[in-house]
Amino acid sequence: MDSPLVSSTTDATTLEKPFVITLHKRDKTAAGHFRPEAHLHLTEVLRTSGLLLALPAEDLKNLLFMLTFLSPNGECLPTVQQLAQAMHISPLKVRARMMRLVKFRWHDEPLVVEVKRGGGLDAYSIHPKLVVYVHGEPTGGQPTSQTLPHPPAGRAAIIAHSREHYARPRAEVEAMINQQMDWTPAPPASDLGPQEPTGAATAESPPGTGAPSTPDSPQESAREQVRRRLWNLGMSLEQADYLLKHYELRCIQRQLRWLPYRKVRNPAGFLVAAIEDNYSAPLALWHHRASPEAPPRQGSPPQGATEHEPTGEATVHGDLQVEVTAAPLDHNFGSSQTRV
Repeated sequence: MDSPLVSSTTDATTLEKPFVITLHKRDKTAAGHFRPEAHLHLTEVLRTSGLLLALPAEDLKNLLFMLTFLSPNGECLPTVQQLAQAMHISPLKVRARMMRLVKFRWHDEPLVVEVKRGGGLDAYSIHPKLVVYVHGEPTGGQPTSQTLPHPPAGRAAIIAHSREHYARPRAEVEAMINQQMDWTPAPPASDLGPQEPTGAATAESPPGTGAPSTPDSPQESAREQVRRRLWNLGMSLEQADYLLKHYELRCIQRQLRWLPYRKVRNPAGFLVAAIEDNYSAPLALWHHRASPEAPPRQGSPPQGATEHEPTGEATVHGDLQVEVTAAPLDHNFGSSQTRV
């Protein structure tokens, strides 16, 4: 035979096989590691045995398609999907073509074996009796350590390379995170207006504020205080400015006073809806004021004051006496009360 591998072999079984797969171990190291490599040889038995003459041209082409999927470990097991991609036909046509090779008999044995798999990735393999595996001789003498084209990099070199190619400034990363998460970053000092003259940061002043300044008027001071409270509750400065521009200040302050009684999960979103739709007082505030243990509200008149002293008249209808009491307008309880 022309192949040196086959000619130097005295095994009669090898000489009778039309397909020979040679396994090599490349780049062997002293530790026993190597790189596998496999080669497929077509022997003269394919011609002299009459197999090449008996195979139709279409079936021979399909057989060569299958043999080209030889792996470095010496396995030739292509799936239906791999063959369909290589032949540019549908998987159904691949099954029909490979079924002709499965039904083809040579010395009472099928030429190709169908391998069924539970996942649906059925494959095809050459019959074991038509192929022989031979281990190739080592290319060098004693195994030596593998010579790498580049020396391995140390830990310091890897960290320096990563920082050079992948590191980003902190400000750039924070800006990217705020944009992706749709967060509003902390406003700069110039956007927060005048500050309170205190050294430490308070609960109603955002971090990073500038030097304190004196407001122009009490009205401006109240607006700035409400603006900071809205920002502390998670509302953007643009939205807070919009509310202060289009709605009365006392309506916003009233909703801020009632907010602790709401017990909402999203204070900023609820405040926007409450201010725009002018929500009424919460029921929790009514129960709080009706409770005898409830402390007096801050800024309420002392006992004995006549700021909210009711005045009115009583009307008698038969045995039923109805007293209608008119009181000054209170944003918490409405404009009138009726007792029976």
